Formats: sequence, C-alpha cells, structure tokens
Amino acid sequence: WQKINHYAGAFLMGRKDNLHMRMTELKEKVGSFADFYPESYLLPKEQEKLNNAWKNHPMWIVKPSASSRGIGIHLVSNKDPVPTVAGIVQYYIEKPLLVQDRKFDIRLYVLVSSIEPMRIYMHSAGMARFCTHKYVENSCPKDLYMHLTNFSLNKDDKGFKRSDGVNENIDDSKWTIGFFMDYCKSQGYDTDKLMKEFERITVSTIIAGMNEIKKTHKKVIPHHYTSYEMYGIDIMLDSELNAHLLEINISPSLSGMD
Repeated sequence: WQKINHYAGAFLMGRKDNLHMRMTELKEKVGSFADFYPESYLLPKEQEKLNNAWKNHPMWIVKPSASSRGIGIHLVSNKDPVPTVAGIVQYYIEKPLLVQDRKFDIRLYVLVSSIEPMRIYMHSAGMARFCTHKYVENSCPKDLYMHLTNFSLNKDDKGFKRSDGVNENIDDSKWTIGFFMDYCKSQGYDTDKLMKEFERITVSTIIAGMNEIKKTHKKVIPHHYTSYEMYGIDIMLDSELNAHLLEINISPSLSGMD
C-alpha cells in the first residue's frame, strides 16, 4: 500500500557513468537516432578511445561519475594532457545557442508514473538556466560562470539576476519554458519542432534507462504500482538549434526560490 518516490536501481540512469552506458546501449540499437547524446568516453574503460579522439575537438568537459550541482566538473583544452581519472570526458559544445551572449540549458521535468506498463509525463513547466558571464568561444576554460549553466554555481555570482516573481525579463538568469518559447518565436525559430525534439530526447532516454532499471526494480519490488519518480532532464541547444542531452537528475530541485 505504500507509495515510494523512487525506483529501485534509479542510479542506473541517474549517475553520469551509468547514463553513458545506457546511451551507448541505445546507440548500438538505433544508431544515429541517438546522436543527441554528445561524443563521450567513460574512464578508465574507454581510455584508449579517448586518447585517439583527443585532438578532434578543441575543448572537452570532464565530469565525475556520481556528482551533482556542477561539483567537480571542469573544462580541459586538447593542448593539455589527456585526463586519466575515472569519470566521463565529453565533447564540449563550443558553438552553443546564445541569448545576449550567454550560454544556457533547458531543464525539463519528467514523471515516470509506472514502470510496467511504462508511463512517461513531461511537465509543461520547465526552465531555461543561464550562465552569468558572457560566452567567448575558445576562451579561458577556468571561467566556470561562462561555461557551466548549473544554478547552484551561478546563483552565487554577482551577475546572477533574480526574477521579481511577477514579470519576466530577457536579462533574468532563469526563464520559464513558456517565456523561452515566446523568445524563440520572436527569433523566427520553429517552436513546435523544438518541443517535439525535446519530447523525442526525453522519451528515448527514459526508455533506455528504464529498460535497465526495471530489471533491478522487479527483483526487489513485487508490486507494479508502488513506485514513481520525477527526473530533471537537462538539454543544451547549439547554434544550429540541434538539441543535446547533458544529463538526467534524480531528485531534481523543485524549490520555488529564484
């Protein structure tokens, strides 16, 4: 009779190393359909592959396997030594879509209300989250306020601009998804196509993750309808309006602050 707001084995998609494995499995099954996941390497398992690809991109982003809120994430130039510490090394999108010269990402909220049959709901609420420093391509990799969109990082910068809670402005550091879509329309972007792409990435990623989670969940939870889970899915757009999956968050912040 109890309701639990997690699935057993949720980490099999929520950890960055496990998400990489789920996306690798998905690419093996569907090929280019899953190209929304950036070129990535899991260390130490894929060290040799990374060594061979190191010079193919000017910048890489390094992520610990099990961190959150941007902790431990940093950028590395391909002029630097190849990383060897365990974690994810991922192609850094050097030509992101910018608004007022600022990088941003999209946070989507997704509820999986049933694992079998699988039911996925993408909430109409979501956010665009902005860096506080203006973006300069191929610039200093140490300026994380320019490169990382994490709210937990940028909220402490003097450039962070809070919404007044009533009226949204283009220079705010967080936008609602509705305000973002209105902005896209004003720029002539096809917002229907954009939202369908968000939905495609969301559904594909959740199915890939849940296929593995389901195996663990069903071993320890005998009842079909005792669990549900909310995920935060982070997506970045490049300058060509291609959408890229950044990560999936278990227990995403749902605070109304900022």
